[in-house]
Amino acid sequence: MAGITTFVGAGHGVRPSAEQPVSPLRQRMFRDMDLAGLCPRTQETYIYAVTAIQKVTGVRPDRIPEGAVYKYIVWLREERGVAKGRFLTHYHGLKFFYYRCL
Repeated sequence: MAGITTFVGAGHGVRPSAEQPVSPLRQRMFRDMDLAGLCPRTQETYIYAVTAIQKVTGVRPDRIPEGAVYKYIVWLREERGVAKGRFLTHYHGLKFFYYRCL
């Protein structure tokens, strides 16, 4: 999972603008986060967590096998050694996506 350093962290400006095409899956995630009452910053971080795993694996997030998600989470915490706070936001963002949006 080399090359993740540029993708791990909080993202900015993940809400699509009027000009950007948005996938149905991303629209669904935004809608689900709005329904859950998540604040904009939390929504931003959760979207970033999902895009980070997609960039690392090269696979759409709804097609990533459960085992690969688990390996990514373990790698993020143990091998990459991200801070606990950053790890938890990524973990909960992925958990929200896989349990609430799919």
